[in-house]
Amino acid sequence: MKKRLGKEIRSLRKQQQITQQDLSSSNVTQATISKIESGEHAPNIETLYLIAERLNVSIEHFFPLLKFDQPDYVNQTIEYMEKLSNGHEYKKVFQVAERELSKPEYTFSNDWFSSFLRWNYWYAAYRIAAVPKEEAERNLSALFEQLKASREHLENLPARITNSLAIMKSEEGKLNESLKLFEQALQSLSLPTYKSPARAAHIYQLRLIYNQAKTYYDLGEFKKAKSSVYRGQALSKRYENMSLLGQFFYYEGQCLEQENAEVEKIARCYEQALFFFEFLDKTYYADLLKKQKGAYLTL
Repeated sequence: MKKRLGKEIRSLRKQQQITQQDLSSSNVTQATISKIESGEHAPNIETLYLIAERLNVSIEHFFPLLKFDQPDYVNQTIEYMEKLSNGHEYKKVFQVAERELSKPEYTFSNDWFSSFLRWNYWYAAYRIAAVPKEEAERNLSALFEQLKASREHLENLPARITNSLAIMKSEEGKLNESLKLFEQALQSLSLPTYKSPARAAHIYQLRLIYNQAKTYYDLGEFKKAKSSVYRGQALSKRYENMSLLGQFFYYEGQCLEQENAEVEKIARCYEQALFFFEFLDKTYYADLLKKQKGAYLTL
């Protein structure tokens, strides 16, 4: 896999008449590019994404080459889809899942990866309105029951699917049903030693708590929302994970606004939220925060 991938990167670079130094950046050194092209080093998904951008090709261009090493291919695909989901790029998530599921090896498979693909396919289909909400909900529920019947946690996929169903209920206005599903997901979440950051159960726990806090806020239960926010902040520190701190600080600010707290205290929450959004390159959230809470950020 590494030699084939390196050869393709080298070929694209030469076609465009750029040097290894031109291809490098502050995150990818010229020495690293050299090792990748020679097959000595396999790039992670972030590095491959940067290289693809500089070569003016989609990252999917390299996926067929990764298939020569199936574990690497599966992990790269999972990480890429997680990155797209976190950036709300659901159309791309849908396209990747659809492409993968069309392959014969996944058509009738019930392993973790094929279940992961089906979950992403139906949730992304709902988000981009590719199918009616009822159809997406029905298929996600069926996938949940299938996994539940297997009596295996499958790295918490059932909890993830329940989280998606809870979000759909919340957006439908069925907030109490949504909260029950979030609680069900939290109760079923197992916290074993994880295999990769993209599938870490304790990190996904933070996402569930964030969604729970958001739903409490939407219900007008600001005290409970704030309690969930503080729980999420505490666990983020405990796990040494920053991935959702921006969202937690944002909703702390939202709750404080509803409680008519001191303006400086509210502004501090939004400033902290913006710091984490920008630090983690969460442009979608940073832009939204600036648009909605700009008055607090200029104090």
